[in-house]
Amino acid sequence: ATKMRSSALSVLLVVASAALAHGEQFEVIQPVENPHAVGKTGDQVCESGLSPSSCAALGALDVTQVIAAPIVTQPDTLLGIVRKKYLGVEVPIYNFVQSVRLNPDQLPFKIVRVRTIDMEGVTVLPVDPVSAADSWFPGYHWDVVVCEKCDGWRHLGWYFRGGPGGGDPFFALIVDYAEGRRSEGSGRASVLDAITVGVRAPAW
Repeated sequence: ATKMRSSALSVLLVVASAALAHGEQFEVIQPVENPHAVGKTGDQVCESGLSPSSCAALGALDVTQVIAAPIVTQPDTLLGIVRKKYLGVEVPIYNFVQSVRLNPDQLPFKIVRVRTIDMEGVTVLPVDPVSAADSWFPGYHWDVVVCEKCDGWRHLGWYFRGGPGGGDPFFALIVDYAEGRRSEGSGRASVLDAITVGVRAPAW
């Protein structure tokens, strides 16, 4: 089981780089499944049948916890930073690819940094120290965050912790967004302004 988990974790490894940022306002921010681990229907659902209020994988992003302050990143895997207006708050969304040192496929991910999340049903899975040190954010080590209530577990993102004397720990949640979709007649956004997290994890 340990070997299977270690192998699966290699798919989740990521590092970061120097920022390319631009400001842009969007009326709708909507989550999507991880394109590398979608379900059979492509829908983002909790297969255990839990409601959004009881399953962290279906929860909405709490904008009061979003970390907007700049942070140093590694120079070889950050594609850019997109800043989106969501519920009156500017949310930096980091666009990364995985480090070739950790995964030759270099899969892309979009993440938002937050101070804390609801930990009910959520587990932080440690990774080996060498991999954890190869981090998007220099000086921070990372672990994998999953919802264990979902059948097969759902990958939510990563937990970053600083070394001795380092910065405060934070979570990096996997997100995506949609822009400018409106309903007929009303001119209002067809999807409620929301960012949620939760993607189907590989079979460990």
